[in-house]
Amino acid sequence: MLTPYKITLFLLLTAIIIGLIDGQLRKIDVRPIKPVIASINNKCGGKRDMVFILDSSGSVGTQNFKTMLNTAANIAHHFHIGSQHTQVGVDRFSTTAKTMIKLKQWNNWLFLQMKIKQIPYVPALTYTWLALDHARTESFSESYGARPGVPKIAIVITDGKSQDKTKTCEAAKRLRDSGVKVFAIGIGNTIDWSEILCITIDSFSIRVRNFAALKSKSFRKRIATEACSCIIDVARRYYDDY
Repeated sequence: MLTPYKITLFLLLTAIIIGLIDGQLRKIDVRPIKPVIASINNKCGGKRDMVFILDSSGSVGTQNFKTMLNTAANIAHHFHIGSQHTQVGVDRFSTTAKTMIKLKQWNNWLFLQMKIKQIPYVPALTYTWLALDHARTESFSESYGARPGVPKIAIVITDGKSQDKTKTCEAAKRLRDSGVKVFAIGIGNTIDWSEILCITIDSFSIRVRNFAALKSKSFRKRIATEACSCIIDVARRYYDDY
């Protein structure tokens, strides 16, 4: 590993050799070199297990699903990623629910964001309750990388109402009762806002006008900030300015 001392020594020896070759030994002004330290500013620290639950139903569309993936990757970028920091998983759902990235799978953000953006779009119906139950039994299980005693957050991103609101609300309650804080992002005018609220209850809910709003830097930072602080009792907080 190169240290400031080794770098300085290397530069000094190089200059001496060049001077000897030229027949002149020049006076070298050696100044201390400051080590380059990676910035940790604006990154959320601490431990948490966070799973994105992404709607892949037919109404979303390929390009909008890519926007979802980019949004999830960008939000994750606001956190220190690692086994001793924030772990991120991703589920995709439509008529079925599937874990695409396990919590324990990627501990480096560069690889994580690359894998998130590679998740394929598989359109079908909107069985949100299956996704919530899958998150509870699989995605947040220890076998998938969930850590005992670590705060757990699910972030649901959807553009519509599920095929069965009652089942969705019941599944959301089971997930919350298991100790997972559930956030929800509803997109567009076709969502059932009361369903979004029943998914979150004591957590964070937000509605945006369209998929383009997901690209807003301020929006993504707001979601990351809420997930970082894990604020409670804000289920009926409603944002429509994106």
